[in-house]
Amino acid sequence: MADATAPPQSIVPALAATSPVSSPGSGPRTWVRKIHGGGQVTESCPSWCTAPHQNDQGGLLDDLVHQSPEVSARLVMPDWSAGVDGQQTVAMPVLAVRIQVDPYSEDPRRSVPFASVWPWEGEDMGALDPEELGGVIGQMEVHLDYMRRVRVQLEAAIAQYDRG
Repeated sequence: MADATAPPQSIVPALAATSPVSSPGSGPRTWVRKIHGGGQVTESCPSWCTAPHQNDQGGLLDDLVHQSPEVSARLVMPDWSAGVDGQQTVAMPVLAVRIQVDPYSEDPRRSVPFASVWPWEGEDMGALDPEELGGVIGQMEVHLDYMRRVRVQLEAAIAQYDRG
């Protein structure tokens, strides 16, 4: 019988692709930013920000967003769009997370660093504080324990199955 705590071979954890300008801990970057409608402001990135800010040289004040690299697990799944046989696979990002701050946001939850979590591609959970992120982690731990029990039950069901 397989180890019920080992992850299935079809689950491949990986970091999401990023191309950071600086790495966390490399110190803040500072630049002068022109504001749409006139004026300018000196911006500084937090030490964890790796956003390139290529489009943040000008614009509205509240357009600025600082972000850490996104990290996600990737589930290898059949790529049904490649044909009806499902023999080709695609790695779908799940449980993506990064630290973010929108320093000029009028939303007090977004104007301080928060966790941005996407359980599935395109599904954002909003601005999570440390306690809320801990709650999500706790829910996932409970669910993973349940999935491990289901795996053991599945192995038993397969062993007992009468194809008769």
